[in-house]
Amino acid sequence: MMEFERDLSDHTTMGKTHGSDGRSLTPVQRFFVGSKILLTGGTGFIGILLLEKLLSSCPDISKVFMLVRDKKGKDIRTRMQEFFDDEVFYRVREQCPNFEEKIVAVKGDCELPGLGLGQLDREMLIREVDVIFHGAATVRFDETLKKASYINVRGVRDVIKLARQMPNLKSFVHISTAYSNCIHRVVKEEIYPPVMDYRKLLDVADALPDEVLDKITPLFLGKYPNTYTFTKHIGEDVVRQESGGLPVGIHRPSVVMSTYKEPLKGWNNSIYGPAGLMMGAYLGLVRTSPYDTEIKTHMVPADMVVNSIVAAAWDIGENFIREKDTTPTITVYNYDLDLDVTWGNYLFTCKKYALKYFSVKAMWYLDGVLFKSFSVYNVMQFFLHTIPGVIMDAILVYKKKPPMMRNIYRKLYKAEKMLLYFKMNDWTFETGKLRGLIGRMSDEDKKIFYCDVKDFDWEESLEYYTLGLRIYLMKDPLETLPAGQKLRVRLYWLNQLTKTVIVIFLLWTVWVIFSFIFRLVF
Repeated sequence: MMEFERDLSDHTTMGKTHGSDGRSLTPVQRFFVGSKILLTGGTGFIGILLLEKLLSSCPDISKVFMLVRDKKGKDIRTRMQEFFDDEVFYRVREQCPNFEEKIVAVKGDCELPGLGLGQLDREMLIREVDVIFHGAATVRFDETLKKASYINVRGVRDVIKLARQMPNLKSFVHISTAYSNCIHRVVKEEIYPPVMDYRKLLDVADALPDEVLDKITPLFLGKYPNTYTFTKHIGEDVVRQESGGLPVGIHRPSVVMSTYKEPLKGWNNSIYGPAGLMMGAYLGLVRTSPYDTEIKTHMVPADMVVNSIVAAAWDIGENFIREKDTTPTITVYNYDLDLDVTWGNYLFTCKKYALKYFSVKAMWYLDGVLFKSFSVYNVMQFFLHTIPGVIMDAILVYKKKPPMMRNIYRKLYKAEKMLLYFKMNDWTFETGKLRGLIGRMSDEDKKIFYCDVKDFDWEESLEYYTLGLRIYLMKDPLETLPAGQKLRVRLYWLNQLTKTVIVIFLLWTVWVIFSFIFRLVF
């Protein structure tokens, strides 16, 4: 394996204690002074927040190279122009109106061999970059094994190959997931032996046609519930095998929810995971769902996750300096707040705030029943989702509008099946190394890069989370709150009336059946 070398004398910002505006710098901020960062997955949920945090809290960063691909007919220039307009960058825009000048979009795609990089861009990254945040991944649970393997496994290998050629690299954070080893109920902060070698997986992905690979995917997954967790597990072993001598660490967040406080309270742009189901309930569409309400949620705010990722990059770099005469270790950080909050607590609290901030876009009152049994849920969703969906589609057709409820409920049912594994099982995530990282941070860094459970208010975060669903995902501004409350009252009484009619109908049906039986017998 090629020996990795780093010339500390070339790092001209080493030891700098004040920023460009004369302010005193914290240890984490000093680490990033003059840094040229490569960020993959920068247009994703975590990537956007990570970029915003780096620019706002470490303003002496020199450049951020973002790997961006053409998407949906838009080239990278168009995508970046739209990207910069997002409201999430408001504080960066206030601090540095020309912050876009620090960002360099590099055309690439982690699904392609060699990250899809052109030769000139590759040479530029090798020459310039000294910190890497590799967050690019497909997070779809139902992704094909081929595509998930290319992005979540081969992409990791190719980023490491690129990193190995960088003479100034001082830190590399591979962003994984706490569920990469979900077949173990206690997940330690270590890289687990792979269920199969990554080279064999990539060979199979290259050799087999999509339709054949899709049919035998369950054989590869084994106990893993989906291709996402499986390939993220294999991807971690790529780091173990290929990153020897590099300053590398792995960061594993658990279930990422919306932001807690920064840059915007409750900000979210992703409907994947529990947020999508909660939004469906908020709109009155989800009336039944399978949950084990006594199991812990393991949800963590996105901004706290991002803060811990930035701090981890600093910690990895510091460890590399201390271990420069030895073989560097790969530090694994499990990020989980380990709060005693169950799915039942989560659902009750979210319902309370969803009613407080009732949306004018709601189609029905927020009400429903939960079942621990998926079989019972299957029966109940037919009555509470399928039948109402058919009726609503019929009304839409009568009004000469396109039917949509059948498709919506099909997607909701699919989401329920994919998330079932995580709503019915519990894990213990060891966080000793994360605790150690927080303990090594200065008091000022603990404020700027807040990621400790200390003083964290779970209920407050769920209020922001629920309000954020309304504002950022449902696009329903606070100005409509009065109208939302009027709608809530109307839908409440309509819901009560509907339940009363159903109960009367059921009682009448039972009476008719027993009357018929009574006449037959007597």
